[in-house]
Amino acid sequence: DLTTYLGINLLKLKSQSGVHTLLVDGQESQGTDLEKLIYSSTGLTIPTEAMHGWLKGLKQSKNDVIEYDQKSHLPSRLLSSYDQGIWQIHYANYYQLGQVQLAKKLSIKRNNLVIKIVINRWTINDV
Repeated sequence: DLTTYLGINLLKLKSQSGVHTLLVDGQESQGTDLEKLIYSSTGLTIPTEAMHGWLKGLKQSKNDVIEYDQKSHLPSRLLSSYDQGIWQIHYANYYQLGQVQLAKKLSIKRNNLVIKIVINRWTINDV
């Protein structure tokens, strides 16, 4: 679910076996390309493919730059070149899950678009 800071639900997303179902303003859409589906339904360009790595503090490409916090040595900022633009990812809080520290709060910025993310729970699957 994507909600505003006031708790207003903007969209609902369900994904299963590579097929994404998006519900926006009572209209349901389906597709296999999540970025295109979100754009066609909302007009927003959300870098869903790149976010898989960004949420974990990982580079999307070899040219990306990660800045680390001097005390914690965890990523504090990541500059990423994606989809013909520069994205800035700022990591605010982390918490411990087993042996790893995972982001709890982060913001993703490009031009006038700001996406603020709060992660309430991480689930790590054994591979």
